[in-house]
Amino acid sequence: MRHTRTPGLLFAALVWTTAAHAADPRLPFFEIAPFVGQRLGGDFEVDEGGTEADLDDAHSLSLALDLRRDPLSQYELFYGRQETELEAGSPLGSVGIDVEYLHVGGTLIVTDEYRFAPYIVGTLGATRMRPEGPGVRDETRFSLSLGAGVRIPVSARFALRLEARGFLTFLDTDSTVFCASGDFGGLCRIRSSGSTFIQYDLLAGAAVSF
Repeated sequence: MRHTRTPGLLFAALVWTTAAHAADPRLPFFEIAPFVGQRLGGDFEVDEGGTEADLDDAHSLSLALDLRRDPLSQYELFYGRQETELEAGSPLGSVGIDVEYLHVGGTLIVTDEYRFAPYIVGTLGATRMRPEGPGVRDETRFSLSLGAGVRIPVSARFALRLEARGFLTFLDTDSTVFCASGDFGGLCRIRSSGSTFIQYDLLAGAAVSF
């Protein structure tokens, strides 16, 4: 029973959404929104006296795919990627690390009384951190995000989206990450700083709906 329940619920949600769209076909059904942004934060602890190894703030690229649930809310599939590195002053030197998020969730318009529609967004999924170097182990952990934004309509099928999102990734307290052999074995000295890894995204995007 457990194996069939989730697909059944997803199918029911799709049927319900399709029926709602058929009842009012004037409303957009799907939305695609690419974003560019600046991602901030992210730090680890090096296994030497509590010294920190912080990630550089860097640009990010993201894509949101939305499915309309009703006039005020949407289901959302979100992917975001950042290519960054440990800060040059870190004890391990400058090491490149890619940080990716793949999340599902939704958006909810707070009020539709104004031309600019403020909304909140919540998602959950996985974070993957990929350091550079041969034999280095990727880390994939559970994460969630919360954020807020504003939708600025330009036409019936096109809008601008401005967002701020916070990402919270859960780590094992005092566990080592990115272990590798050879010249990159020093990455095993990186530990999770506490039980979470926190980053923030400031995003600007263009949404096309159909």
